[in-house]
Amino acid sequence: MSQGHSLPTQPGYGATALGIPPAPPGQKPGRAVRIGIVAALVVGVAVCLVIGFWVSMPSAPADDTIAAGDCAKVWGTTSDADLEKADCVDPQANYRVAVRVDNGAQACPSGDYAYYKRAGLDGYRLCLTLNAAEGECFEDLPGSISRKTTCDLGKYRVGKIVRGTTDRMTCGTDTTAEWALVYPTPERMTICMRKL
Repeated sequence: MSQGHSLPTQPGYGATALGIPPAPPGQKPGRAVRIGIVAALVVGVAVCLVIGFWVSMPSAPADDTIAAGDCAKVWGTTSDADLEKADCVDPQANYRVAVRVDNGAQACPSGDYAYYKRAGLDGYRLCLTLNAAEGECFEDLPGSISRKTTCDLGKYRVGKIVRGTTDRMTCGTDTTAEWALVYPTPERMTICMRKL
């Protein structure tokens, strides 16, 4: 037999290499061990759910930064429109934001504004004017999504833009205008249009 120290043993159970006796045969792990395993599983599942929710959350849309004075490209239908911020000189920039109402439940000021509404907790409403210049043409008048286009038969041409007033009569009854769009804010403006 070798010289050295013998490890203490508990009668009938033997000893482990570290001198810690193993659990008695036929005895299951203690209640504390089972609770620890269940707690670790619950925490693991909760962490996975939080990470999964965070990863699946959509990023903020590009139009969330749009403000009064910015221009936008709007397409789709009036009941399902899409909007993207655009440079005002972009030929596809068909609208300009007159007012941004961060509480999406509030209405636009009186006038002929089109509007784009984003629902949800961070909802807002954009009150839009045509991004128009004299001589430009649009496919449709407000009431649908107005898109810039070439000045062909059946399109609507901007005859004149009168700043500082919202009086439809400034368009007159001559051949330059059949429709007047008025916008009282941010700058009082009347856009006179005629169908070609």
